Amino acid sequence: QTDPLPICPEGYANPIDLHHGIDLPMDGCQCACAAKDQVCSTNTTLSIYDDQKCEGTPCATVASPLACGAVSGCTHSQGTLKAAMPTPSGGFCEAQVSPPAPAAWQYDSRLCSTSGASVCEDRRQVCAPSPPQPYAAQLCVTRVATEGLPLPTCPAQYPNGKTLYKSFSDDRSCSGCTCSAVSGGACTGSKLLISAETDCSGGVEYKLGSLCQPFTLVGNNAHPTSVRGQYTVTPGDCKVVVPSSTTGSAPTIGSATVVCCQT
Repeated sequence: QTDPLPICPEGYANPIDLHHGIDLPMDGCQCACAAKDQVCSTNTTLSIYDDQKCEGTPCATVASPLACGAVSGCTHSQGTLKAAMPTPSGGFCEAQVSPPAPAAWQYDSRLCSTSGASVCEDRRQVCAPSPPQPYAAQLCVTRVATEGLPLPTCPAQYPNGKTLYKSFSDDRSCSGCTCSAVSGGACTGSKLLISAETDCSGGVEYKLGSLCQPFTLVGNNAHPTSVRGQYTVTPGDCKVVVPSSTTGSAPTIGSATVVCCQT
């Protein structure tokens, strides 16, 4: 049974708890693929213009960096900015496999040996009290079989047999799985800061993909001097190409106890 095991009834003692039937859950060894290491740092270019319409030849073009980078060539405190929204590049799909769900015994059994047996009229037999519920009313005999040896058969007077074990070894594992290449993704919250200072402090924020945007830098002899980019990657999609599967088994280990009961 799987409920808490009862105590030995009156006239019986020395309980031994054994088990049979191993439950091997089907869940576990699930493969999941997730995009890793996509970047948006260098695949868009910022163009800076001296006019107010983003026309003509830019006074400077900057491959948008994540770190603060220098700008040269623009001498006015006002102008316009233009840069496309970047798209993710690079990256790969990483596989993660959940472990197999642990095996467990399906049924628990408690064996109690008689503590008050006496010799019957037939001295070849032993008389023992009939156990009360929840134990079965019929009596049983047991025999321990060494691991690796054939199991004994039940005698004719005790034909109902059950083989019980103390432990098992869960040797199961998960095979590897493979993923597709990463596809898609987006660069959300992407923006640039253009500054008149060399350390990218202060300045004007430009949201990438906003088309032509005017800027005004404040200060004596203010002009575009540094720029810093900021990018947040929304990962692309990955698919499972070859799923994981469970390998191995959960065999019983140690000796077996054969229990043979009356009809």
